[in-house]
Amino acid sequence: MKRILIGWMAALSALLCACSAQTVWETVDGGCVPAEGGAAYAIRIALPQDAVEEVFAERGARQIYTQPGGGYEITTEILDAAPAAAIVRRLSGFDASALHVYKSGGKDRPVWQFAWYAASDEGGRMYRCKVISDGSYCYALTVSVPEGAGTSYDTMLTEVFSSMELQPV
Repeated sequence: MKRILIGWMAALSALLCACSAQTVWETVDGGCVPAEGGAAYAIRIALPQDAVEEVFAERGARQIYTQPGGGYEITTEILDAAPAAAIVRRLSGFDASALHVYKSGGKDRPVWQFAWYAASDEGGRMYRCKVISDGSYCYALTVSVPEGAGTSYDTMLTEVFSSMELQPV
């Protein structure tokens, strides 16, 4: 009886040795990587002196700069061109009809600006975004600050947003 049991165990072990769990891979949507040929412009802004570029930020299409200690966060990204409502939704998570989207600029290079609030476990954040479209790509600048910051970031916000320009690549 022991020999039969040992024989069955050996047979099952041999059969199960080739079986393994399938590895589950997590994928991340690349979303804002420019199409072949790339964008015609790069986003140029005047960064605050204490801004630090995030190490794990995607190079090229998206760059993230933060203030040490969790103050502001500045993000620049290049997106494929889309209608204003789609860009607002993608950047803020809100429908454009739920926000006040201020439009300026000309027909060839429209500019959209909007702001929103987002709550999180670490406290809420106030966001402001400026998007410039060249018809092929949208160039976005988003800045967020902690909700309790009051007016302490007003000067920095004014300087960063007023300095935004597109520079030919």
